[in-house]
Amino acid sequence: MALLRAIEDATRGVGAIAFPRQTFFLKKIIVLECFAPESYETHHTSHTS
Repeated sequence: MALLRAIEDATRGVGAIAFPRQTFFLKKIIVLECFAPESYETHHTSHTS
């Protein structure tokens, strides 16, 4: 019982630390996509055409 509780606490701690990092990177990607779509698309389409 104590072992299960320790595992629960450990995994909950890891999730609490990892989750904000994931949302931070997700927000960073969204911001980059929103603020630089023109340069991103022209950069990619210039190679294909």
